[in-house]
Amino acid sequence: MLNLPLPQNKGMSFSILVDREVDDEIAQWSDCLSSIGLCVEKNTEFSKEVLLDCVGKSLCPQRCKEGFEQRVMKVNSTEDLWQNFDEYFVAEGGGCVP
Repeated sequence: MLNLPLPQNKGMSFSILVDREVDDEIAQWSDCLSSIGLCVEKNTEFSKEVLLDCVGKSLCPQRCKEGFEQRVMKVNSTEDLWQNFDEYFVAEGGGCVP
């Protein structure tokens, strides 16, 4: 299980459970999110560049990587960056949500 604190969101975190035996859309989506989370967690400081680098190196489909990068091109604040991440990768109907 991966437990990730969300920068700038005091006390909030999310957990991802992974079963390596399953390889469906949801499992692949989980791998995508897990790979981003592990990368972000390894960095001592958070920035837009760190998140974009982690998304770029992630196990996410290329279309998701490119779509997110385009989406946040003009986003500057950390709060807006995380909101866009949530809307694109986590929220129902997001561009990279199965």
